[in-house]
Amino acid sequence: MQFHDGSIKPKVALQLTTPLLGWEASLGIQANNTPGYRTALITQRDEQKKVIAKASEVLDESTKEFKLTAQLSQIDTDTETMLTSKVSREKYLGETARYDDMQSSTEALHLIRELEVENTTDIVELGIDWLIKRASHRWQNMVIWVIEDKTFANKDAFFPTALAHSTWHQNELKTELILRSSIELSPIGHFTPQFGIELVENRMQSSVLQSGEHNMDRTDVSELRAELFGSVSYQVNESLTSEVGITYESSRIDVSAQENSEQSLSFLKPRLKADWQLAENQSLSTAAEHRVGQLDFSDFARSVDPLDERGQAGNTQLRPQQTTEVSAQYQWYFSKRSNLKVELLYQWRKDVLEHIAITDTSSAIGNAGDGEYWGSTIGLAIDLAPILDNALFEVSYEHTNSHYSNPHGRSERLSNYLDDWLWMQFRHDIPHLKSSWGLEYWGDYTEPVYYPYETLIVHGNKRLKGFIESSWIHRFKVRFEVTHMNTGRFRRERTFYEQAIISGYEVADRTHKADYRLSVWYNF
Repeated sequence: MQFHDGSIKPKVALQLTTPLLGWEASLGIQANNTPGYRTALITQRDEQKKVIAKASEVLDESTKEFKLTAQLSQIDTDTETMLTSKVSREKYLGETARYDDMQSSTEALHLIRELEVENTTDIVELGIDWLIKRASHRWQNMVIWVIEDKTFANKDAFFPTALAHSTWHQNELKTELILRSSIELSPIGHFTPQFGIELVENRMQSSVLQSGEHNMDRTDVSELRAELFGSVSYQVNESLTSEVGITYESSRIDVSAQENSEQSLSFLKPRLKADWQLAENQSLSTAAEHRVGQLDFSDFARSVDPLDERGQAGNTQLRPQQTTEVSAQYQWYFSKRSNLKVELLYQWRKDVLEHIAITDTSSAIGNAGDGEYWGSTIGLAIDLAPILDNALFEVSYEHTNSHYSNPHGRSERLSNYLDDWLWMQFRHDIPHLKSSWGLEYWGDYTEPVYYPYETLIVHGNKRLKGFIESSWIHRFKVRFEVTHMNTGRFRRERTFYEQAIISGYEVADRTHKADYRLSVWYNF
């Protein structure tokens, strides 16, 4: 991939598979350095919308990644065993420089802010999957252990004096252990029962040290969770299958922080599903279920968005969001590669997780009442063979909406979703040249986020991505792709509030120029 300054940052991937002492062994290595670069024009206005500051901003960033995966698998007549492991590191470096644009055009650029961000994530994951197959049942046992160590370091300096600066250092260590055992009985007439148990232990330790503070702010979270689940699949006839299931979940969450917390929670999660084969090439699926989301333990601790200078307090009283959903999906294949897909859903959400006020000046993720969310997606794939051989055109349109009484009183909708979004893709394969090319289109969008003292609305423009790839040379595959062919343009509109009254505005017009990526694969 190419940086804006012309330098090339490589990505290397290697995958090996071979028999080893009666096992099928595979080893994968991946290393890459992904660049990023954008510019922005920022305008700040007071409550009367009078311009009080203008600035230009440049972000130069890179993400270095390394991932090592290994797998051993063995399949016998009566058993299947798989051992998996993954070790990865991701390091993000970002340097943002902001310059004053209120000065006369004859003056040199005047630096007013410099932000350095360095985030590192290390992950180790181990897994065992053991399946026993008998004539009367299938018994599957799984063990998964994950450790994730994150470090966030920010240094923010404001000029001309450079005396107004701040630093932020946070370490976040998470561990998760999952034990799962399930038994699926052989069909009894038209019925196929399944039942099992899952035990989970989650832990997080977060420590924060900010400039001006002498003591480290620690948050420790632990969770023990148990689930008992069972389901029965019923084959009504050749064209209709139904499934009824229920899960009982019980958990205990302990939080040790400036404000300690203990919670014991229990939920019933029923579900019902039915699949109809309406015709040889048409199907209809419907489902109704009650789900309980898993909390992000990071929300129990303090955090910060360094670029927007927005701090977030930890909330030790968080409860999981509950969702009751009904959905339907219809699919019609009117040729081998052409199909129509329609999806509908409606959700009732309880204990919605949104940004809430903790004090007169601070906010956090918290449970903020109940809401409703609904949406529809229409997808169409068309084989263009009558016009162009080996060509496929796909289009998808998604519409979503919600009803929710925001506690800030500024909105009747939920945060973090797109109202309408259009996606299209064209692909043309040229078999005699072992090559293909195509285009991908992302529609424009608007996405709002509501904070207690701020509303952020992000707009994105229509964008194009193109690619061309070839396997014409024996054992080699080459792919060249360009993202943001027409330049990505994103507008971030921030409206600030004090005591529910507008106190100011900020608009940032960000520009992402085209990204170029050349990939080469060799099979040996």
